[in-house]
Amino acid sequence: MLNGGLGIPEQAIPQMVMSLRNFTISSLNYISYPSDIIMVVETIKILSTMAVVNNIPLNAAAMSNLVTVFSRLLTFDLNTFWIPALATESSIGSTLLQSVEMISRLFEPGSNNFIRLNVQMSTVVLTSLTWTDYYTFFNTTPNISVSIKNIAMSDSSNITVINMVLRNLGKILPLNFGESVKGYDHSVESHVVVNTIKTGNQTVTQADLHVVFFRRMEPNSTDVGTAQCVFWDNSLFEGAGGWSTEGCQTILVNDSVECQYRQVAAYSVLMSLGVFEEDVLETVSQVGAGLSILSLLACLIIYIIEWKFVVKDDISLYRQVVLINIAVSMCMADVWFLTSTLITESHTNKLCIAAAFLQHVFYLASLFWMLLQSFILLYELVFTFQLIKVAVLLVMAWIGYICPLIIASVMIGIEYPKGGYITEGTCFLNEEDGAIFAFSGPVLLIVVLNKFTIVAMVWKLLRPPADEEPEEDGKALVSKALAILTSVFGIIWILKTMTELDEVHEAFDYILTILETYQGVIILIFGCLLDKRVSG
Repeated sequence: MLNGGLGIPEQAIPQMVMSLRNFTISSLNYISYPSDIIMVVETIKILSTMAVVNNIPLNAAAMSNLVTVFSRLLTFDLNTFWIPALATESSIGSTLLQSVEMISRLFEPGSNNFIRLNVQMSTVVLTSLTWTDYYTFFNTTPNISVSIKNIAMSDSSNITVINMVLRNLGKILPLNFGESVKGYDHSVESHVVVNTIKTGNQTVTQADLHVVFFRRMEPNSTDVGTAQCVFWDNSLFEGAGGWSTEGCQTILVNDSVECQYRQVAAYSVLMSLGVFEEDVLETVSQVGAGLSILSLLACLIIYIIEWKFVVKDDISLYRQVVLINIAVSMCMADVWFLTSTLITESHTNKLCIAAAFLQHVFYLASLFWMLLQSFILLYELVFTFQLIKVAVLLVMAWIGYICPLIIASVMIGIEYPKGGYITEGTCFLNEEDGAIFAFSGPVLLIVVLNKFTIVAMVWKLLRPPADEEPEEDGKALVSKALAILTSVFGIIWILKTMTELDEVHEAFDYILTILETYQGVIILIFGCLLDKRVSG
């Protein structure tokens, strides 16, 4: 009736809340089928939406009735009622959670506590005389505590803090997990904590919150995996909502999981398999990036020392300039990759965005310089005409650095305003949007061009003019180019594609991680230590 525009919302909403309460707790068992569950949740959604649209505050009596309704809904058996209901309407769990969040924001300021079987609610009004760090404790099973640091977040005369713990809600929410969630085979803690902070009529969206879930340690517990603190992000999965770890910190203690959040939202804990493996991969990546940086610095030192011995003509100059710039660009890319693993991985973190952008620029630059290396080898073996040295160096600088900068700048200009520049939970390009193609596209193109160049060089070496002997040094150059340009980067991108397939064994992840992060070591070995000019 309200949804159709009939009735006076200020009068009708409290009456409908009372009727809904009586309906759900009636001894006549009006809720007998899963469809009844769906009907009640949809009614709650309509009530909460109309209350928000008409800005109707809810008094203690109305909130008490709603808490009773929530608790009663969460009492119904999961297998008999909720699973069939979810099979019919998969979003009713997230709809219920969103309605709870909206209703909590409409509660009139006042110090009220409501305790039901499946719902506990605590409300505190802090005035200018009582501003301090906030703390509350819920005697649930397991116990939960909520604290807020630096509660004086505005000059408002009062701050209202509302916390609700809903038992069993985690079991009926969609199993949607954002990309920031590590591991696999997730199970959600049944308790969900909903937090609301208001200053006057304004709802606070950012705060320093600490939620501690005291774990129930049972001798025969089947809970396995690693705990992750998560919050429910209503913007994920095209508005359906999902669990995210973005901006969350997890601290594991013997008998508790301490969660630190920046968002004011609904919180819980995931138990996930595979988190340890991902942590190992991250450690391998960090160690590999560090070794790669050291190896590339060693390459630069070697290239600089040997400069006066190997640079004897224009071709050797071009070759040495390319080698130095490959090492410089790869080293800078690894520095920013290592930085990205040590900072907060969020689209709102400007340093994270900068790290993603600079990785894009310098990884592309290293590939463009490798393309120039193959062109120089081709020019040396195939062409005989002379080029103007200054012009060549300017063209090399343009291709090596300006082209990658243009590609990266265009992509960040397009994707960043849409919030799709980086993958959630990382400081690198979004794999589900167009941003990643601005990296993989040039990479694949350069790999193809290098292969054509190498084929042309091999053909030239195998078919020398009648008056010339085959060039053994040229063959060595081709072999080295083939090892560096094709083998390393070709294998990396083949593995990169394979790891996108669900059925690929996790061993490929380790191989790919090692190859990706140890590229500097590979360049040191093939580009420096095995070079006859260096060893000689």
